[in-house]
Amino acid sequence: MYREKKDRFWSERGIAAAKQAERLNSKLPEVHFSLGGAYIATGQTTEAIAELKKALELSPNSDEAYRRLGIAYEDIGQKDPAIQPCRRR
Repeated sequence: MYREKKDRFWSERGIAAAKQAERLNSKLPEVHFSLGGAYIATGQTTEAIAELKKALELSPNSDEAYRRLGIAYEDIGQKDPAIQPCRRR
């Protein structure tokens, strides 16, 4: 339980920092990677998927974004949407 609270605390701080970075420059894919990862860690899967899709628009060949997107889709029980973009590559 302590670890869960600690992890959530740091994930929420990560979200706040990434949102601040997004306000400064929303064209950096790293901002959206960070938001996507932090949203996954806090169970905000819908938000994670949206941010990771933004990251892929900015950096379409990012293996890391596809990996994180797969994790997010798997969290909601949908593997196919994450696999499809990889099949096209």
